[in-house]
Amino acid sequence: MSSCSPAAQPTRPTAGRCTAPWRHLARLVAAGSLLRCGPGHPAPAEGRLLDAAGSALAADVAWLVDRRVLSLPLGTWPLPVATLRRAIDTRAGGPLSAADAAAMQRVQAALMRLNEPATASMRINTARHPALDGSDTVRGRSNLRVTLQPPPEFVALRLRLGALDQPLARRRSSIALSGSYLAVPVNGAVVSLGLLDRHWGPGVMTSPLLSNAAPPAPALIVRRTHDRAFELPLLRHLGPWGYELSVAQLQDYHPRDANLLGMRLVM
Repeated sequence: MSSCSPAAQPTRPTAGRCTAPWRHLARLVAAGSLLRCGPGHPAPAEGRLLDAAGSALAADVAWLVDRRVLSLPLGTWPLPVATLRRAIDTRAGGPLSAADAAAMQRVQAALMRLNEPATASMRINTARHPALDGSDTVRGRSNLRVTLQPPPEFVALRLRLGALDQPLARRRSSIALSGSYLAVPVNGAVVSLGLLDRHWGPGVMTSPLLSNAAPPAPALIVRRTHDRAFELPLLRHLGPWGYELSVAQLQDYHPRDANLLGMRLVM
């Protein structure tokens, strides 16, 4: 069960306002500094998030879920890394087929690459059309991006700076922070703030609610880390359940700067 509804906002003059992505970068760095300066925590990087459906990692995870090698929900992205790691650690034992073993090796290798402190990539699009089938997002003729990801302690922080050439849609700036976020685990949930691609399934095709076809909107997201059943005997028979709550602000749409409130309940 899910719902997503925009909250209308009064029109405000935009003259003199800073609309560049540097504003969001400053907020992420400031918040990360405040949290990291607190008392030390031995907790692992449970706040790290996997990008929305469309990556090779998401395809391999979906294969393993379809083959019943792993058991975890795939209808809501981004997906906490802790959720995927728990599914791998608690999977039923037994031999894997060659295809399943290869997919599991690729997933493990992708999780290891999340520890790389800095990466750079460049993509060139030859089709000049957006992706509407849940595949890797295409938003311009070419895209150059640099990702910085310090070693996580209690806070997961990722800064991703991208430059887009000939964007397919009108944007305020060709420089974007899409993919940047700050996340922290709190009482069995992951609270994140950033510009993350999102996808609300259940299918792999573009969702009519939220998808990764459009540029991400700055959002505050609260998601349950592990989908578990209720502890109360009367509700335990309902099985595992999870939720996601979000507040986002649309920037590249009309009306501009409208708020987007979202809630998704999975049972």
